[in-house]
Amino acid sequence: MAPTRIQPQGRNYSRILDYAHRGIVWACIGAAAWGIGIAVLIHRDTMKRNQALLSDEEWVAKRKIELLREAAEKEKAKENDLAILAQRVIPSRVKPPGWQNQNTEPKP
Repeated sequence: MAPTRIQPQGRNYSRILDYAHRGIVWACIGAAAWGIGIAVLIHRDTMKRNQALLSDEEWVAKRKIELLREAAEKEKAKENDLAILAQRVIPSRVKPPGWQNQNTEPKP
C-alpha cells in the first residue's frame, strides 16, 4: 500500500488560493491571447483601409497629371494658332538678292 499524503490541518485555504491563482493565471493568458488576436485584426484592417486610400490618392494624382498634360497641349495648340495668325498679319518682307546663296554655316 502506497503512503498517503496527509494535509496539515488549518491549511485548507491553500487549496482555495491555488485554484484562485490558477484561474487568475489562465485569465491573464486568455486576455493576452485575445489582445494579440484583436491587435492583429485591427492592424490588417488598417492596412487594407490605407491601401484603398493610397490607391484612391494614386488615381487622383494620375488624373491630375492627365489634366495638366491636356491643358499643356491645349495651350501649345493655342500658342501655335496665335503664331500662325501673327505671321498672317505681318507683311511679307522683301528678301535681299542672293539670300538663298548665303552660307549659313559658321566658319571655323
